[in-house]
Amino acid sequence: MALNAVYATTILGLSPGQFGVGVGIAAGVALALSTPAGHLADRIGPRRVQMWSLVAMAPLSAALLLVSGYSAYLVVISVQAVAYSTSRSARLAMIAGIAPPDQRVAVRAYVRTVSNVSAIAGAALAGVLLTVGSETAYRSAVLVVAFAYLASGLLTLRLPAVSPRPAKPGPALTVLRDRPFLAFVVLDGLLSMHNLLREVVLPLWVLHRTGAPRWGIAGVLLLDTVLVVVLQVRASRGTDEPGPAARAARGGALCIAVACVVFSLTEGVSAVTASVLLFLGAIAHVLGEVRQAAGSWGISFGLAPRTPRASTRAPPPWAPTSAE
Repeated sequence: MALNAVYATTILGLSPGQFGVGVGIAAGVALALSTPAGHLADRIGPRRVQMWSLVAMAPLSAALLLVSGYSAYLVVISVQAVAYSTSRSARLAMIAGIAPPDQRVAVRAYVRTVSNVSAIAGAALAGVLLTVGSETAYRSAVLVVAFAYLASGLLTLRLPAVSPRPAKPGPALTVLRDRPFLAFVVLDGLLSMHNLLREVVLPLWVLHRTGAPRWGIAGVLLLDTVLVVVLQVRASRGTDEPGPAARAARGGALCIAVACVVFSLTEGVSAVTASVLLFLGAIAHVLGEVRQAAGSWGISFGLAPRTPRASTRAPPPWAPTSAE
């Protein structure tokens, strides 16, 4: 996450504009295929889909080492985006199948907290690589990421299996006729753009438009991941129903808007001032991030069909109780 934009613009020689267009195209391809990917997880089981999509991310990540032109880069990152989006959809389906309805948001918060613990190590390593700044260091990081995806895919086999769902009679893609749900998807997609702000826009902004040191890119991400670990579970309490979840999403959006204003003030100031503003903006951003994420999960689970999905094993011991 910390090295993606820097690798594309520094090692592959892409302009920030080319990189932005590439990310947009990849996101569009992933969006177009997200519903079929969700149906695939329903039909053959989300654990299998998550495992194979994560395993596929290993060679797709390593393929960046062989990219020599913009067209090839677009193909690689588009297929990457489809695989990554598929793994995330399957993960949510697994949570829905394993956890009772009143615990799904809490379980999702625990999962995100644990994943950010490992991201702290990644952000710290990225800070070292950004300080070194050599091509060998960046390319080595690509191999580490590829191995991490492979290991994650294989570790998925240790999770409880969730039974597939049979196809329902009647017209397909009935969700496309659910206007309130589609309105939520559009608004939630706009709010979720804060992930691109942190992972794409901000690194390029720091690199090209501010006097802040390059390692500040990883520093902001490190601060973000630490605060998510500390705050995400607490920020998710009381957001199991759509009403409270919507209020959480609105509050999160306001904090993210404040963060954008603070980030914009880092241009044309001293390196020290820019660094301070970056970290203040990062705090505002993460406060919005954890509330927006909790609101998104609460609304998504609340509006999803109530059809039960059976697990072939008992819920794992890390699943929180309602008291937690």
